[in-house]
Amino acid sequence: MSFESHITDSDWAEFRRRRIAEILSLGLPLEAARAATERAERQTRARLEWLSGRHARAAALWARLGAYWSDFAAAHPDIDLVEPDDGDLPLLADPPEQAELEAIEAEIAAARDQDVWPRHLYFGEV
Repeated sequence: MSFESHITDSDWAEFRRRRIAEILSLGLPLEAARAATERAERQTRARLEWLSGRHARAAALWARLGAYWSDFAAAHPDIDLVEPDDGDLPLLADPPEQAELEAIEAEIAAARDQDVWPRHLYFGEV
């Protein structure tokens, strides 16, 4: 289920009403306010779609990593995964999925905490 699927038609109508009111309060004509609001809605929908995709990919990676470490633990019952010996550390190297997951988590955090989004969600006709 995507983030956007939680937003009702009524929510989008309220989004448009508030955005138009904000733009009109700046002294712009109604048609300019409507056009800017349409662009803002397209951008917001695109951002929600991107965010849903990032969360879906992160969930898939979490599942793969969980399976990897479960299989690893089963194959190496002698290794303490919580407090490994120094000699076991080379065996405990993170799989490639870990780096991808951390990159996705950083992207989501940047969007959430700093309102920083991928370039394509700023520019072009979204």
